[in-house]
Amino acid sequence: MSWTAGPDLVVRVVTEDGSEDAHDTVSQLLRHMLKLVEPGFATNRLKPLRQEDKEERQAAQPHRWHSKDSRDRNLVKRLARTIATDLLANRFVAVHADGDVRWSDRPGVNERSFQEHLVPLVRSALRPARERPRSPRRDEPPESTRSEAEIARHLARSLLMMPYYTIEAWLYQNTEVALRLCHEKYQGKDAERIRDWQQDRARLDDEIEELGICLAKKHNVELASSAYPAREVYEVRASFHATVERLRGCADLCAALAQS
Repeated sequence: MSWTAGPDLVVRVVTEDGSEDAHDTVSQLLRHMLKLVEPGFATNRLKPLRQEDKEERQAAQPHRWHSKDSRDRNLVKRLARTIATDLLANRFVAVHADGDVRWSDRPGVNERSFQEHLVPLVRSALRPARERPRSPRRDEPPESTRSEAEIARHLARSLLMMPYYTIEAWLYQNTEVALRLCHEKYQGKDAERIRDWQQDRARLDDEIEELGICLAKKHNVELASSAYPAREVYEVRASFHATVERLRGCADLCAALAQS
């Protein structure tokens, strides 16, 4: 059975961030990325779905993906089943998790854990239940209604959004808005540091103290929304670029974007 896109691009946003504005922040960043993949994409076609379930939000924290704790394992399996359900409903799933290491030290444990732990659980959830039990006297495998090729195509629509070191490495790239907020609300306390990033954007993916500036996490949606310099951030060729290229590598996503 082939996959076809609908009139809207429906994306489940799964984020490790438990803050109230996390969904909106990640959704705004995703809009900018999709415009880079397909400049003609009408972003009003993007319909991001919230991750509402409290336990599944806990399961989105990457340290749980490779946890050996039984409760964590059950939570992650539940999240994997929900992701599989979205994929089977002709949706995309964007999974945001921070790299938690410097870009120069990649890949971090979280990126490896996504590939080695979460993805296999989603793959398993995509496999259909056996249509008939295996006969104890027959060696052939049970019939399946979903081929491995079809499972792989569904799985390709689960898309990792991984900033290094944290999502602020992407948000603080909006240096013009960051400078304005810094002067308007914090007496220009960290303006010099923000100007340094403006001159050398590549530094942000290797910063480990970025939350020490005055903006902290208090303006994330505005930083993701207002005049975000997506092209400039992409051209840094660090974690933002890697995520855009990951989106570009999804054939179904490119096909859906081209329908704009």
